[in-house]
Amino acid sequence: MIIAIDGPAGSGKSTQAKLLAERLGFSYFETGATYRALTARALAKGILLSDENALVRLIPSLNFILEKTLLLDETLNLRSPEVEASVSIVARHPEVRRHLVLIQQKLIENKNVVLEGRDAATVIASHADLKIFLTANETDRVGRRKFQLEQESFMRGNKEIEKSVLERDKIDSERKSAPLRPSKDAIIVDTTRTSVEQTSLAILKLCNKETHRFNLLYFCLRLFGISVIAPSYFHLSVTGREFIPSTGGFILASNHRSYLDPVILGFASQRMLSFMARDSLFRTPGFSRFIQSLNANPIKRGQADLGALKLGVRLLFQGRGLVVFPEGTRSTTGELGSGRPGVAMMAVRSGAPVIPAWIEGTENSMPKGATTVKPAKVSVRFGPSVKLDDLLQKPLSRESYDEALARIMDAIQKTGQKTAVFLLFLLPLF
Repeated sequence: MIIAIDGPAGSGKSTQAKLLAERLGFSYFETGATYRALTARALAKGILLSDENALVRLIPSLNFILEKTLLLDETLNLRSPEVEASVSIVARHPEVRRHLVLIQQKLIENKNVVLEGRDAATVIASHADLKIFLTANETDRVGRRKFQLEQESFMRGNKEIEKSVLERDKIDSERKSAPLRPSKDAIIVDTTRTSVEQTSLAILKLCNKETHRFNLLYFCLRLFGISVIAPSYFHLSVTGREFIPSTGGFILASNHRSYLDPVILGFASQRMLSFMARDSLFRTPGFSRFIQSLNANPIKRGQADLGALKLGVRLLFQGRGLVVFPEGTRSTTGELGSGRPGVAMMAVRSGAPVIPAWIEGTENSMPKGATTVKPAKVSVRFGPSVKLDDLLQKPLSRESYDEALARIMDAIQKTGQKTAVFLLFLLPLF
């Protein structure tokens, strides 16, 4: 998955790209670092910055490698005042840009990456899954640039910084090759007078705007299930459907009593759902294709924590409704067990809403150890989204995960208590 963040100097794109990459466990790629590296190397070698051919010949010596971040020669000072003043001149050369863009595109190939720059979405990753253009008013951008330079020990006056920011924007906006401008399909985010945390939360919400594409087989089987099987075999009753988001990715966190639970949740939810299952279920080719066509995704046992986290975040950003059973195993007593941290980590890292669910009766239809299904009354209740926005604005930490998990499990429990009251109220009718 590729997320591209563009914007002028001081708009906050570097800060936000770093935060987003860390939260998602993606690589972070500052595309401008390649131009800074070339500029620093050219200055060190005394090459004229107006000599386009000499600059192009210098590019192979830089040997760019992208891992969690871009690995560069540590002797290069990319943030010196000299580099700062000269990098836009180097980036103006069409052949320099053409060669570096090819390298940049190769670096992000088949990677989960957040890249930021002044043509990240328009040129380098025009196929990006999400494109964001950050902007802010002149005062805020100059202030942020001043703070950045102070942090890097490059003290300069406000007037000098303002002139530098405006001149660089002018050069980048007016250059013939890949000028600075928003991509046509980019989402513009104004960061004026907003904190880093507020902007970060807004971007996380944007990541969950997409809605999963229509699945005909899933739709047909669900239609048959809710019209024939659910009413006649399970006498299925569902409440709280209004809490399920109509668009965007979301986590459906439910108690777990039977192997039937994923099927019942699929019947109960008006949105298509996706599931994660152990990879051993995918070893038979025909059956594997069938369950994958119903939005099932394999995870490896023994690597579930890391594997499920990465897979879960990717599915949520694709606009999926992702079913998660936080207990990790079926309950034999009917009581809600303790939760595992995976659901909290996915929620806090992705920013996707978490909808609690409570299933009642599947343990009677197919109890643990059973190999057949028998008729039984089954009910599903969905609850309101778990409030996690305050945690999404904090740094990632074990404390945040623990607090998120506690809130999610509490919401599931409360949804179950409401179900019990609802069923008690209906008892005289049977």
